[in-house]
Amino acid sequence: MELDQTVLAEVRRVANTDDDPGKINNHLLSILLWCRARKVEQLILQYAADGQVAVVQNGVFKGLRLALPVHAGNALPMIIGSYEAELHPYIAAAVKRGYAHIVNIGCGDGYYLVGMARQMPESRFFGYDINPAAQAGCRTTAANNNVADQVNIGGLFAGEDFAAHPAGQTLIICDIEGGEDALLDPTRYPALKGHDLIVEVHEMCSPGVTQRLRQRFAASHDIMLVDHAPKRAVLTPALHNLAEIDQFLCTFEGRDGPTPWLVLTAKTP
Repeated sequence: MELDQTVLAEVRRVANTDDDPGKINNHLLSILLWCRARKVEQLILQYAADGQVAVVQNGVFKGLRLALPVHAGNALPMIIGSYEAELHPYIAAAVKRGYAHIVNIGCGDGYYLVGMARQMPESRFFGYDINPAAQAGCRTTAANNNVADQVNIGGLFAGEDFAAHPAGQTLIICDIEGGEDALLDPTRYPALKGHDLIVEVHEMCSPGVTQRLRQRFAASHDIMLVDHAPKRAVLTPALHNLAEIDQFLCTFEGRDGPTPWLVLTAKTP
């Protein structure tokens, strides 16, 4: 009831603003989708959750015990296993390669950091997030998956810290809502030239960032642009009768605009 009243209050607030009608409609639609997604999430958790832990059902991180609630990203596609599935081949290749260090800047609740740590027992993992709640969630997820000894969690990442990780043996995974434009600069931080990177780029936060990153790393890295692709939920038999909109919400990642990825592989380790 408390949640319903909060949602109704937000609907009234948005409907009574002087914003552009298109913006109002989009905001109201987002609210409605969010509410429906929470209902679907409750149903999914009946099958996938164990207390305050959700078990990822499919995908490259199948079996990951993810702490709830999730503070970064949409929990439903994480639990289903479709979250950012476009990156699954690159994550699988990174696991196979066996980097000595994985540095996850914007690690959230540890979906990538802990998901990879479970599969790379000889590697060390460094996660950074400016949200204290996400940091706590990441520590809990690491403990839930028995990899706490491999994982180090911090707050704000400083560019000078790239040099603390071994060249040719480090993968940087970066998702910092536009902050990649200032941070990922190999002129300021030359150690970047020896690291491989997977970067989510946020054009809506920093217009032109994709091209700027391409130019900065052109000499030192092979660069691949990975765009979004349609997804289909892989559901347990008990959930096959979900309405079509609910199956869509299982894979809905809630992006406000295009956020493709750049996969950068150092030419000379």
